[in-house]
Amino acid sequence: MKRVILSVLVLILICITSCATSLTLEGTARPSIPSSQVEVLKDIPASAEYIGEIKVSYSSNFTGQTAINEGIRPARRKAASVGANAIVLVNENEILRKARGMTGAGTGFGSPRLRLIAKAYYIPQSK
Repeated sequence: MKRVILSVLVLILICITSCATSLTLEGTARPSIPSSQVEVLKDIPASAEYIGEIKVSYSSNFTGQTAINEGIRPARRKAASVGANAIVLVNENEILRKARGMTGAGTGFGSPRLRLIAKAYYIPQSK
């Protein structure tokens, strides 16, 4: 019985502290690529093709760029799943403001939910 209760508690903890990622597909999806091939850019070249918007909702025990990086990882995975090879963060400053007010705990409980928004693009490779 103790194992069942422990298993349920672990499952609840995973659900509470995990992130949710969604993609609104507006362009043409392509075959998936490794997430390591997805670049995070500040500006998009004129040749880029818009694929869609990615939203990542997550908790972070960190501040600054580390808090942003925790949201970038799932955004890159989602972009890669539709063949996007670049993302541009839409609300980086908002995340920095929210994360700045957080106090570290290490548990994820009580940490504000952060929401990263990124635009996903496919940039044709030059030949």
